[in-house]
Amino acid sequence: MKSILRKEILEKYSKSAEFVHNHFLNKINTAIIAGSGFGELFDSNSLLGEISYSKIPNFPQPTAKGHKGKLLFVEIGGVPCMVFSGRFHFYEGFSVEEVASVSVLSSLLGIEKMIYTNSAGGLNQFYNVGDCVIIRDTINLLYRSEACLFQKYEMKQDIFSRSWNDKLAKNLADSKIPFQEGIYLSTLGPTYETPAEIRFFRRIGADCAGMSTIIEAKVASQLGIENLGISIITNKLVEVATSSLSHEEVLIESSKALPVAKQIIEEAIKID
Repeated sequence: MKSILRKEILEKYSKSAEFVHNHFLNKINTAIIAGSGFGELFDSNSLLGEISYSKIPNFPQPTAKGHKGKLLFVEIGGVPCMVFSGRFHFYEGFSVEEVASVSVLSSLLGIEKMIYTNSAGGLNQFYNVGDCVIIRDTINLLYRSEACLFQKYEMKQDIFSRSWNDKLAKNLADSKIPFQEGIYLSTLGPTYETPAEIRFFRRIGADCAGMSTIIEAKVASQLGIENLGISIITNKLVEVATSSLSHEEVLIESSKALPVAKQIIEEAIKID
């Protein structure tokens, strides 16, 4: 059984897709979701065009810091890509439909591959601040399901492409580009983790934790899109904190890791 979107959602975001298509006619196969701080990765030298989210019919507007609210058309390694510079979180008050709007719109525009980026706290003791982690699997503590978006829904186990992950890991190792692999856990937020939660997350197998990505990627997978996830470790989650963490600090640490993240994204886009 193939998953099929509910009629009203399809009609709503078809208007969004028509508007985007009319403003940028080039065929694009890959879309990137830029997490906190990732928008800075795509500088003006590679910019082919942009559309403000506010101009796209029926499309939500982000409110979180570090999320510009622009749809960018960029060239990465000679390949035209679409970049959502701004995503939507449940802690901002967005619904499942709004959080997943980037994936629904991408599907309607004919996107075949999506790269999801995010900032995350490191649970794995071998992770360091600034590490880039390829997401192998997820733990969903968002307490939300994407099934409500579909009139027909196929149960799936894998969210991220195993073959894409495997090829990327090999290419990165061969090129000596540093990376980690692990399991990403998402909570509703917007609070940071308590010591008890950190112990719990480690015990259930999480390597890093954030507040996004999972629902977006699950919807894309249901719509037949091949997914890849990348987390930047912006802080190490410890049970005895020595200081409080601000969102500004998260953005600063994200920016420091962007050169390596850019290399990883470029390698990922090269893979057929």
